Amino acid sequence: MRVRDLAVFLAKTTTVLLSVAVFFIVFRVRKDTPLIAVAEKEQALFWLMPCLTFFVLLWFCMAREKRVRWTVADFLACVLLAYVVFRSGSRTEYAWAVPVALGCLYLNLRIVFSLSRGVVPVLVLALLSTGIAEAVTGLMQLYGMASSNHSLFGMTGSFFNPGPYSNYLAVIVPVAFYYVLTLRAVPAVLSASKGRARFVRLSNPDTLIYYASWLFLLLALIVLPATRGRIAWLAVLGSGLVAVCRETPAPAYIRKFYRRRKFLFATIGSAVLVLVVVSLVGLYRYKKDSAGGRWLIWNVSAQLIRENPAFGVGTGCFAGAYGNAQEASFVSGAMTEDQARVAGAPDYAFNDFLQITVETGAAGALLFLSVVVLSFRGLARRRDGLLYGLTSLMIVSLASYPLNLLPFCILLVFFIAAAQDDGRSGRRFPAVVSVVLLSGAFAWSCCAVSGAEKRYRALQDWKLLQGAYQLQDYRFVAGEYEELCPELCDEPRFLFEYGHALNKLERYFLSDWVLRRGARFSGDPMFWNVMGNNSKARGDVVAAEQYYQKAYRRLPNRLYPLYLLAKLYFETGQDDKAREMADRVLSFDPKVPSTAVREMKGEIRRLQNRELSETDSSVSSEMYGK
Repeated sequence: MRVRDLAVFLAKTTTVLLSVAVFFIVFRVRKDTPLIAVAEKEQALFWLMPCLTFFVLLWFCMAREKRVRWTVADFLACVLLAYVVFRSGSRTEYAWAVPVALGCLYLNLRIVFSLSRGVVPVLVLALLSTGIAEAVTGLMQLYGMASSNHSLFGMTGSFFNPGPYSNYLAVIVPVAFYYVLTLRAVPAVLSASKGRARFVRLSNPDTLIYYASWLFLLLALIVLPATRGRIAWLAVLGSGLVAVCRETPAPAYIRKFYRRRKFLFATIGSAVLVLVVVSLVGLYRYKKDSAGGRWLIWNVSAQLIRENPAFGVGTGCFAGAYGNAQEASFVSGAMTEDQARVAGAPDYAFNDFLQITVETGAAGALLFLSVVVLSFRGLARRRDGLLYGLTSLMIVSLASYPLNLLPFCILLVFFIAAAQDDGRSGRRFPAVVSVVLLSGAFAWSCCAVSGAEKRYRALQDWKLLQGAYQLQDYRFVAGEYEELCPELCDEPRFLFEYGHALNKLERYFLSDWVLRRGARFSGDPMFWNVMGNNSKARGDVVAAEQYYQKAYRRLPNRLYPLYLLAKLYFETGQDDKAREMADRVLSFDPKVPSTAVREMKGEIRRLQNRELSETDSSVSSEMYGK
């Protein structure tokens, strides 16, 4: 085989590998816990990187023209990757495995796009295929032919929540809409040949993209309304409007209409503005508590930014830092009763820009925004629909958490890598630079596979051990969890179970250490409740009271800390505090009534009645004695 033929073979193999990988990493339905399912998708990405890097390296070495131009955005993306790894709140191998895998994917895409411009349409077709697969899965779930991945929602696609599912469809919709608008001169697919119809020119990527776009848009038009994703619809409308303004003569017609019929234009414009305002108000009232909760999260996140402006709280530490900031806000009296009612312990800021700023500070936010702005500039020079996909992704990021999920991170890497290959910007370095980078990426990706494998095995072992935890076999669980702790020391739910098991075994100091570690990555007040139980068991009543109060101040809409405080006061003979806290427990109006709330109130009522009966008995004894 000649060198040229081998290069062509490597090019086709790499393109197919990329397309298949994009499809199966993004679209993979697994009826399992979210952690295991996400870990399996990440495993596919980790195993893909060494193989893909090897093929790209061979292709690059055998290619005739090595037209790689490295841009400022490439340099900033590299710095951002290193900064994210450096600022990680976790010290496990897995903490740097995912950023390294995404960085290797970016490097491979950059070099592949530079070697062959025909790869982008193929990957766009793979992207549309994932959208079609997701839409079909959603339709099957909607009509009962498949089960969803969440017990509370009937439609989730391959995700575990309808929010990310609708957002993923919303990112692909404007890409498909662009090709429907622009690929109007597609050749006919049927022609007569000896009296029989046959398909022709289906190997043309434009033809496949055109019909795939139509199919996806029709399916998305049915699925999206059923998801009830408000931010998804806003992203679709916003990015679609940008596409119409750029790809059609609509702006010229509007300007012409404005010059001729100014009064009518003003009337229509006012009506549209009123309709938009009414629609936004309706969307707000449709899920008022949800909107109020997100507004509270954004306010607390802004407070965190003011407290840690330069370098943030650390990557992955948002939830724990948020819990501390929310507690401080309630203590200071800055929160209203309505805010206390909708307060929670979120894992995300529901705004990726805010979360990036909270975790990485102004330094990380400026790096990220610089890369995104330069990517918008690069995509605006291209003649494809990726610009509108990135626009939709950024709109979704304003009120959701897509960049915390692997499929959206892959999409972002794809958009940024494609934006840098305009053939004009950047500087061309010697080919040896690309060879060294690819060789380093190959070595790093192999190391990332090792870290990811350890994490995946630890998650599987933890899942198996949770059965013993539910059966309250705490001695066995604690011994096994101790071995898993080095790999799962940044997983808050695991750390809570481990700390709770240690509490039941009366290993209180070690339990406190584990629970404090978990509180770094979670805002859940249950960590502090268990630490209060540890102090109570040790006889440290003051510390127990402080921990219970801390748990209540984090989430004032939770009854459990007040219940523990009331029990503590009754058991330690603090009668005045006990009566006061009992009244608060019995008059507490829960956010969501439940059996547990009724049981806690019933127990406090029994303790209160017992204290009253004992008091009456003592009074009667004194009177009888006299």
